[in-house]
Order: sequence, then structure tokens, then C-alpha cells
Amino acid sequence: MPKFWNINKLLKKKNKTNQTNIVILLTPPNSSKKAEAEYDSDFERKCAEKLNLGDTPEDLVLKSFAKKLSLENIAENKEELKKFYDYAHPDFAWHPTFEFNERLIIFDYIVNPDWGSAGKELVTNTIAYRKLLESKSLDASKGTHILLINGQIVRYGNEISSECYDQLDKENPGMFYAPIVEPPPLVIRGVSATVDSVKKEWQVHICLRNAVNALDEVIMENNEDGFRMIMDTGSTMTIIPYSLRQRLHSSREGWKSTFIKLSGYGENTNVYKASRPWLICLGDGVNWTKWVKTDEIYSWQCRTSCDIDCGLVGFDVLNSIPHYKRIGRPYKFLENDDIFDQFELNL
Repeated sequence: MPKFWNINKLLKKKNKTNQTNIVILLTPPNSSKKAEAEYDSDFERKCAEKLNLGDTPEDLVLKSFAKKLSLENIAENKEELKKFYDYAHPDFAWHPTFEFNERLIIFDYIVNPDWGSAGKELVTNTIAYRKLLESKSLDASKGTHILLINGQIVRYGNEISSECYDQLDKENPGMFYAPIVEPPPLVIRGVSATVDSVKKEWQVHICLRNAVNALDEVIMENNEDGFRMIMDTGSTMTIIPYSLRQRLHSSREGWKSTFIKLSGYGENTNVYKASRPWLICLGDGVNWTKWVKTDEIYSWQCRTSCDIDCGLVGFDVLNSIPHYKRIGRPYKFLENDDIFDQFELNL
């Protein structure tokens, strides 16, 4: 990993007579006005209104850094921008094949405190894994997966249990245990079963419980945190907003560190698959279904584009809960399917 630079150290540079000169990184001496004039108006507007950057030496350094990496479209405020700058260095560049959503993930690993000390390790392994996949150098004769720690292959292996995965992650936070062949994009459909007469969809409350810790449980209403939880029988998996995952005892435990790209709804956005089964039940906030255990559950990446505003309750869950629907009426979820046995007897 390249040497990391601290912005406060880079703002000052001693000359031979021990006098202190201000250095504007990435900007030629005495040309700050010229450089500023070259910034497009949209960039300047975002720097002023969103990032609160002015014309101080430190702000000009950050502005040049943001310009180079298009961070004005990623950072939410000046503090995030500075935190990423302090982690990186003036010559930092995005890996050429990283798309916008992957850049969002890298940025979030550094500035989001949820990732803790694992954040930097996740960045290192994310970049290393991409380079290894692109190099075509991974040896299938040694195993189907690799264990990456600090960007280095520790060993090859095959599919492991969720217990083994969680133990590896506990011992090496931010490690990658990933397939040597990149998984194809997951295809999901963004069409739900329907009502919300405007959105044409059926929305549900969802309760998520840790299968190994019954006290670790969170509830999301049908419309919360800018996301709607909708029933989608055409979706092969259930996808929750990252904000729901953040409210668990740990936002990292029980989730894989590698991400998968989507196709269909959320095109090119990334999701994280659960590393072990979770318990899910659905309801209206008062009445709840039985618990369903599934490992076909994913979470959106933390930062998503504004057009991603749905969580999906997919086939795996819906197919495990008996329910029926009358024309023009809401879905009814049942505790068991005895009523259907009685119905079939009367046919």
C-alpha cells in the first residue's frame, strides 16, 4: 500500500533557511486563481455548498484532491473529504476498472466509523482482489477460493461453512475469503406484488433477528429511512437497506466482506451477502408471521444512488410463509397452512 500522507504535514514545507513556506498541492505556485478559474461551475457550487470549501490553503488542497477524484459527487461534507485525504495521498488514483458504486464503497470503508479498524484492510483487499481477478493468475488446481489478508494470498481453499467464515473474519477483520472466479451479476426484478395505489406495490414491515443471538433483533417499518420494503415474488433473494444492518449489534458480523454487482433493478449497484442464515418475519407492526430462516439475504451497499429506494422481500421468504390474497384486499399471512388443507378437502 502506498505511503499515507497527512494534510497538516503537507501544508508546510521547510526551506534551507528553516523558513516556512505554504505549499498548495497539485497547484503550481502563484497560480491558485488561474486553477480556480478552470473549475467548472457545478464543481465550484458543490465545493462551496456541500463541502464548505473556501480559499484557505488547506481548502485549496482538498479542492484539488476532490477535483482529481470526482469526490464532490461522493463526499457528504468537508470532514469526510479530509478523512479520506488523510488516509490516502496526493497521488492516489482510483483503480481504472472501479465503477462509481465501487468507489462509493472504497470511500465508505475509510470515512464510515461502522467499519472501524477493518476499513483500511477492506480497502486493501478489495483492490488486491480486483487486480488478482484481472490478472488471470489464480490457480484453479489449488482450490476454488483464496484467503486474502493485507492484500496477500495466504492460502487457497474450497467452500467453507458459515461458522468457519465467521471465525476467519473474527480473527482477521476485513479479510477476504473469496472465489477465484468473479461471480456473475445477480439478476433481480424490481416489480412487486402490488398496492400503494400510487407505487403499485405491497409493502410490509420486516423484523430481522440474529440466528445465533436472539437479543440481536431490529425492525423496519414498511417505509423508513428513505426505503420501502416491498414484496417481490420475482426476486430470488431478499435485500435489506444497509441502514437496517447498521442497527444490529454489529453491522459487520454475519455478512461477507466481498460484494456482488447487480443486474436489473439497481443495475451496477453492489450488495453484500449474509455469511450465515438470519431469521426474518413479516408483519404490519402489530401482527407478525412465523420466523423464516434464510441465507439468501443481502444488504445494499451503504451509499447508493438516489434511485435505489426499495428493499425487497424475495421468493425464499415469501415461499416459506403461508398467505393468501383476495381481489382488492391486502395479503393475509397465516400462522400455518391448515386452512389450505381444509380448502383442498372441500374441492
